[in-house]
Amino acid sequence: STNGAHPVHVIAEHDFVADDGDTTQQPSDPANQSAHGTYILGTMAAYFPSSCVGGAFDASFVLAKTEDTSQEVPAEEDDYVAALEWIESLGADMATSSLSYSDWYTSADYDGATAVTTIGVNIAISHGLVCCTAAGNSGHDADPLTAHIGAPADAPLVITCGAVNAAGSITNFSSDGPSADGRVKPEALARGFETQTTSFTTNTNIVGVNGTSLSTPLVASGVALILQAHPDWNADRIRRALFHTANVFEATAAYDPLFVHGYGIIDVHAAILFVHSDINADGVADGRDIQPFADALLSQNPDPDETRRADVNASGAVDLTDLAIFVSDLLGT
Repeated sequence: STNGAHPVHVIAEHDFVADDGDTTQQPSDPANQSAHGTYILGTMAAYFPSSCVGGAFDASFVLAKTEDTSQEVPAEEDDYVAALEWIESLGADMATSSLSYSDWYTSADYDGATAVTTIGVNIAISHGLVCCTAAGNSGHDADPLTAHIGAPADAPLVITCGAVNAAGSITNFSSDGPSADGRVKPEALARGFETQTTSFTTNTNIVGVNGTSLSTPLVASGVALILQAHPDWNADRIRRALFHTANVFEATAAYDPLFVHGYGIIDVHAAILFVHSDINADGVADGRDIQPFADALLSQNPDPDETRRADVNASGAVDLTDLAIFVSDLLGT
């Protein structure tokens, strides 16, 4: 799906359902089996300058097909984990998925350590793979005690993505958190309503598609751009940069307490320019940041912007966890 100037660069692919090397629609596949994956790839890789330019159109892509659309069975999670292992073995920098599993889990299982895909994502991230995933399309409410996410959106360090429309308003289908153990999910928002991508049926048509499935590859595209600018950043640093510069945290110095908007709509350019632990906003993290950080830690800093920046892990409070990260940032460890 390209105009030729920037062809999609697929360096490897594997169908984990059929166990072969072809992820395209096959005669034995259910109808439209490959539609969902095509939409996701198009959101990132398409290049039609007059109508649709993917968020990471010059990236190199590894394609893994793990969903059998004819049924919903736990074996799909095994395929998902196998795909993650394969992707990581190829030396990929990041992985994004717009799948969500809930049929065989209860809400208590979304604790970041129980679901098969959640465990797989945790291991992949620990091996250096930055991961994004969709929050799901089960909707939300105004009750912070209820949640509608599925696995692996509950994984602690996965970037879980909700959806907004073109005006920046949350969509009615975007799933809310928190995780079963109370962590903020989703964390990042991007457009997931009438998101422009490539058609499944033709090579040139552009279509508008809805779902957190579409907001997720936009966030993932942003992560790819951040990695291009900062190849040494790990998942934690990328998360911190994205969350500190998202619009809800920028405005309130906290995440959405109702667990619908997370940290807000991402600003990739701001995230690329973000300087970790630069409390006084002079463009560098150094000894001059120690005093404003200490003041914020002791609740003696009257500057709300410095206090927000001192919350280096974007938890909504400046505490000893922030101190440990702050010291690590200053020491470059």
